[in-house]
Amino acid sequence: MRLKTAVLFACVAVVGIAAPPKPRELVLLLEDEPVSLKFAGQTSRNGVAALSWRTQLRAKQALLKQRLATMKVPVTGSADTFLNALFVTAPVDQIAALRAIPGVSGVALAPRLKRKLDKALDLQNVKQAWNAVGGQSQAGAGVKIAILDSGIDQTHPGLQDSTLTAPAGFPKGDSGFTTPKVIAARSYVASLSYPDIRYSSPDDISPRDHVGHGTALAMIAAGITVKSPATGSMTGVAPKAFLGNYKIFGSPGINEYTSTAVLVQALEDAYNDGMDIAVLSLGDPAFYAPLDQSTGCASTPLRSWLPANTCDINAYAVEHAAQSGMVMVVAAGNDGCAGDICPTLGTINTPGTAPSAITVGSTTNSHVLFSQIRTNGQTYNGFLGNGPKLNAPLTAPVVDVIGLGNDGNACVSLPANSLTGAIALVSRGTCEFFVKANNAQAAGAIGVIVYDTQSDNIFRPDTLLQDSALPLEYVGVTAGNAIKAAIKANSGLTATLDPTLTAFDNPGFDQIAYNSSRGPTVGNSQLKPEIAAVGANVYTAAQNYDPNGDAYDVSRFTSVNGTSFAAAMVGAE
Repeated sequence: MRLKTAVLFACVAVVGIAAPPKPRELVLLLEDEPVSLKFAGQTSRNGVAALSWRTQLRAKQALLKQRLATMKVPVTGSADTFLNALFVTAPVDQIAALRAIPGVSGVALAPRLKRKLDKALDLQNVKQAWNAVGGQSQAGAGVKIAILDSGIDQTHPGLQDSTLTAPAGFPKGDSGFTTPKVIAARSYVASLSYPDIRYSSPDDISPRDHVGHGTALAMIAAGITVKSPATGSMTGVAPKAFLGNYKIFGSPGINEYTSTAVLVQALEDAYNDGMDIAVLSLGDPAFYAPLDQSTGCASTPLRSWLPANTCDINAYAVEHAAQSGMVMVVAAGNDGCAGDICPTLGTINTPGTAPSAITVGSTTNSHVLFSQIRTNGQTYNGFLGNGPKLNAPLTAPVVDVIGLGNDGNACVSLPANSLTGAIALVSRGTCEFFVKANNAQAAGAIGVIVYDTQSDNIFRPDTLLQDSALPLEYVGVTAGNAIKAAIKANSGLTATLDPTLTAFDNPGFDQIAYNSSRGPTVGNSQLKPEIAAVGANVYTAAQNYDPNGDAYDVSRFTSVNGTSFAAAMVGAE
């Protein structure tokens, strides 16, 4: 899914008084080398000298924390393995004062980040790989895969394996969310919520998955064979692998963004827990070469206030993690059609720009999974949007909004109560889908059908990457025109939105997905991604706990799209 930095600004309209700067999360980069740089080789980093150095770093950090306390600068976390850093919240007008503190070498923004199997295994030649390791029963045996995402639903049947025995020293973290397969469970949502902890519920602070994104990744990487509604059965790439749940994203609309501070802490925990592989299906547009360290970064207009020598903290940390021996598998991003020309080159997201990371692009699957609309005795295939998910078919009168005093695309407000209890039929038009859904909801609608005005090619998932206020179904121009004609001919016509997924052959399979980010990397023109895997129309596990989550389904299975899911497939191979 599209991964963006969320920058929020607050304005106060008070005559003669300027609004105080809003606190932001910042990284204080300290002068001494982190453990991973000072000690090469995993054995030496766990030796007496490395432990002594870590103790020295933490002692200096403790003194600096005392200094920050006198400045009334809250410290939200620290790192000493891949970065030697403290994470704080402070207004940007304090950056100069923070950088002037002895022992601080730079100050950088900790940007907020958002989250970017059946036949897919055949396309990846996974079964041949199983044969090379002694069969499916040995695939992934002993390997520990960290999923840094929205959590893992450890109760999902595809993530249960009573034949496994957790390695010595496990489980780690919150044992209430671990199993013989999910051997570590840690949540960082409390840090994300700071200083607005009141907006979190205790359950969201737990490792439970409210989104489904992390559960979907976990199933792709290491799920066992399990029956599914749409495709009969499915299996992950490495079904005998262990999983680590490192929850860095919280509930949709509440704690749905994560930060560099949390990402680094989760990476260090995964490494120190002994994870072999880390899957990062997240990112942010890259403005610098991955390892740039220059005061010239401050001259970039997008971040002109940032006087940090290290330009890209995300890539810097991931590079150190990879050089420390943990395999880093990162999604390339979903900006491959972000410009006026498709494909759009030079769109690899950070931290996938890190030279030693395995950066993964997305290819198309040999099937596509549609939901259905039934009306006037006909059935039409479509895609459900990312709004509230349906637990059962929804039947209601269907109304064409073109008869409500607008051009049919619902980009402007609709008459009050004009759609009460109805499903709105809306043309694609010029505004974003969530605007259409919000306008329809304000007029009383309980669902929306959006139809393309030019094409029946609705395989492109970009139209579904926006949250909507209502259940939303997207169909092609032929289906849309047929439903329009049926409404005109039949007063009181009803329609049914059926969320049940049905698989159809995709003639354009095993090609680069149109939205998969392309290389080269910004700044140093490195060739990326190194590899591609199936990431479009992947049928995988879903959470059934929070209906607001992107990957929610009452059946516990759903279809997903994006380089996020391609990364999970590669991370297990």
